[in-house]
Amino acid sequence: MYLSMWIIRDNLKEYAIDSHISGGEMSIRNVSLLFRGDNVSPHTVYICPSEDFIPTMKNRVICVNRNDYLVVDCGSMEEIYEKVQYTIDRYLEWDLHVRDLIDAHCSLQDITQEAANIFQEMVVVMNSGFILKSIAGRQYIEKTVPAEYADQLRIEEGMPLDHVVPVVKSLQSNLTNRNSYYFQEPILKKNSLVQNIFINGFFWGFSFVTLGRTEGGEAARQVFHVFNAQILRWWDRNGIVLEAPEQNAVFLRLLRQDPVMKSDTVYQFFRRIGWKDEDSKRVLRFQVSAGSELVYERLIHQISQLYSDCYVLQVDKGLMMVVNATHLQFSRFLQDLTRYLKPVDLYMGISYPFQDVMKLRQYFEQADIAMHYGERNGRRVMFCRECVVYYLQNILRKNVSIDLEHPVLKQLRSADRRNHTEYFHTLQVYLQEERSLVRASERLHIHKNTLLYRIRRIEDKYKVDLNDTQERTAIMVSFLMYPDQEADT
Repeated sequence: MYLSMWIIRDNLKEYAIDSHISGGEMSIRNVSLLFRGDNVSPHTVYICPSEDFIPTMKNRVICVNRNDYLVVDCGSMEEIYEKVQYTIDRYLEWDLHVRDLIDAHCSLQDITQEAANIFQEMVVVMNSGFILKSIAGRQYIEKTVPAEYADQLRIEEGMPLDHVVPVVKSLQSNLTNRNSYYFQEPILKKNSLVQNIFINGFFWGFSFVTLGRTEGGEAARQVFHVFNAQILRWWDRNGIVLEAPEQNAVFLRLLRQDPVMKSDTVYQFFRRIGWKDEDSKRVLRFQVSAGSELVYERLIHQISQLYSDCYVLQVDKGLMMVVNATHLQFSRFLQDLTRYLKPVDLYMGISYPFQDVMKLRQYFEQADIAMHYGERNGRRVMFCRECVVYYLQNILRKNVSIDLEHPVLKQLRSADRRNHTEYFHTLQVYLQEERSLVRASERLHIHKNTLLYRIRRIEDKYKVDLNDTQERTAIMVSFLMYPDQEADT
């Protein structure tokens, strides 16, 4: 590690300092006393009495490196020399010690702990799902942050979703930023330095250091940069531990209908994780309307932690959840899940229950259809069974160009226009209510006898046999294919 004049100045802040820093590069490794005629090194900060170079300036000490210099209000050159030497030793020893830890295959928590000792602040590393991967220096914020907020930060757990959403919105504009930036954290209400972490060119997460004792200046940025370089060095040495469970890969292959996946192997795999062939399963498909991948990843981690028989995967700009409905008591699970996801602007589609995981693709498509129809109709949660009619209606109208409407409906519509009657709508409601006089008359707001009169009139005048199953089906299909015709009444 090399230090800069910014870091030197920050560690001499107990003195009054007149700063003249134009470069401030991290190039310093040594400190030396400076005497006239000495050869100078670009990697050394030199200490000398002020009067040696500025005769009118007495009882001060100058620290100089290249074109940068500090005038320190102190009469003891030895005192400043020792302070600068201590600063250089402290930071060099920190970086060298962390390198040794990395070579010994330390944890990410070990690196974060060492950084907290340097910053004297809380240091946090989170992945892009806002799952806490390491935290250290919590004691430095105890007096300024309520305990209930600080206690929410636990390793391998995540921020509550109601906090994640505003954080995502705040960070959204900085996600491609490769430099550190300032950010006010909404839970702790503390200003922080933040650095996006990219692994092999892909965005992985964030590192944070709170700013309290640490001033939010260039020195803090430079030291923070060293910490983030240590994180990357740790990954190069240790590799990335995959966080997705093994089952996710199997689900994705089933979803792609991978021909290599043999049914015996798949069934054996699921029996190994406690899923029986006869267990009832469901596919849930959902997406956040804001489309934030950060929220998606947060949901993946949080839901997977809460429910052991629930696997969440990111698929086609949204999420797929595969649930063992037998183990989780699906109705209760759905109740809890809906309440838990309430802070997120989300639409969810749910497939029919099934047993055969080899048909996962089919049930994924069911849930996908339900999700999209739910979004169109403003329904946060929609079951596949609720949108079958709408889906078939859409298919028929898009793919059948021949006019197949039942002739009786054309005649009823025409008669209603001429006579200002409502026979078309009456027949539609009567069949929708499965020929129940009570339910149909309630929907139409007419007496049962009036309804019965209209139905008999339709049967007699237009020669329709509503007791004939095939006849009723043909009329209902017409209502299904041409739903807008009701507006003509």
